[in-house]
This record gives sequence, C-alpha cells and structure tokens, in this order.
Amino acid sequence: MEKSIREIISETSDELRKNIDLLDPITGAKKLVELSSLFSSLNRYIAEAEGKYKERLKEIRETETSATNAKIKAEATQEYKLWIGAKYEKEALLELIRSLKYFNRAVSEDILNQRNQ
Repeated sequence: MEKSIREIISETSDELRKNIDLLDPITGAKKLVELSSLFSSLNRYIAEAEGKYKERLKEIRETETSATNAKIKAEATQEYKLWIGAKYEKEALLELIRSLKYFNRAVSEDILNQRNQ
C-alpha cells in the first residue's frame, strides 16, 4: 500500500526528531532531496485539488443566486477539504525543509570549526 503525502511528512518529521543526535550532514542532505521531491509532488497535487475545488464551486455557483452562499457551500465539500488540507501540509513540509537546511548548515559549520581547531 502506497503511503499518502501526509503520512510521509509525519513519518519523516518523527524520524528526524527522534534521531536528531545521530543525523550527519550526508544523511541530512539525502533527506532534503527526498523532501524536495515530495514538495514538488505536493505542489502538483495542490494544483489538481484546487482545480477540482474550483470546478465544484462553479457548479454550486450556477445553482445559487448568491456568490457568498455558493462559496460557503463549496467550502463544505470534500474537494475544498482536500485542497485546503494539502495547502496546510505544504506549509508543514516547507517548515521541515527549512529546519533541516538550518540544521545541516549548523552541523557543517560545527564540523569545519572542529577541524580548524
């Protein structure tokens, strides 16, 4: 069974948090490549989900007299929930990538400082 993007982000986050003391720059760099690839896939998914949501919004708008009511009804659909959920996952993934970059930079600088002493 293939894992969802949400599961992969959660597992990677847990793995990094539990093994942070064992993480070296090479492993960190590999994780960054994996996460960057996942980020790209997530962006594609978000674009598709947004398109489906907008199609649904358009359908609802055609039956509603008020644009506000149409938007409220559209935001209660599964299409909206999938789209907005993916956007939040993107934010979490982006923060994980940033944190890992910062960590890798700090560890690399520490290794260089130790060599220069």
